[in-house]
Amino acid sequence: MTREEILRAAQNDKSEMGEYEKSVEKKAVSYGAALGIAVCLVMVIIEMLVVHRVDWGKPALILVIGGYTDIYEGFRNKIGKKAIWGIIEMAVAIILLFVYIGEFF
Repeated sequence: MTREEILRAAQNDKSEMGEYEKSVEKKAVSYGAALGIAVCLVMVIIEMLVVHRVDWGKPALILVIGGYTDIYEGFRNKIGKKAIWGIIEMAVAIILLFVYIGEFF
């Protein structure tokens, strides 16, 4: 590539998100997911203390969020242990989802 082609390509990329914007978006999504997990966890603890039972849908939701994140990161970055852990979390989430559905019958 010539210098002019590189400059033209860089100018064309300005219409898309830059690296800084991508990193900010990634952190925002990560913090949002972490906050969602924290809120679900607090709700489960309060429910256990006040009502003395657990709505298994909330722990399933916590595990789905964390599990999918681990699976994606594990496969994307080629971290086998993280991907396996994510698959385990998703499997437990599916089991808890069936327990949650079973409570209605």
